[in-house]
Amino acid sequence: MAKHALVVMSESGEANPAGQARMLHALKAAKELKDAGQDVTLWFHGIGVIWLAAFAARDDPFTRNYGPLFDELRDNLGGACEFCAAKRFGSAAGAETLGVRVAGGPDEHHTVAPLLMEGFQVVVF
Repeated sequence: MAKHALVVMSESGEANPAGQARMLHALKAAKELKDAGQDVTLWFHGIGVIWLAAFAARDDPFTRNYGPLFDELRDNLGGACEFCAAKRFGSAAGAETLGVRVAGGPDEHHTVAPLLMEGFQVVVF
């Protein structure tokens, strides 16, 4: 069985339909892979960590509508870049609320290198 790591690096927000589309495609792909019995994990890097705060708050139409799909994938959330979530984009509280682990350390970015070394096929959204 293949191992898939889907990495969200898209920006959230109502004024960003392109970022919403990438997030939706990441969620849908993760759900389809999960339903097919594949090993799939979702990661949040760069500005993509902002989605964690958005899904924790659910205060916009997108996250309210797709919140149930996000919740179906809670067991497949691999983690978030600690530097990006805590220091760069202020999403650490959202990660904590959702129970998403942060990785990489407070002074360095988590990269896809460990995922590749563990045999994951990485797709970035």
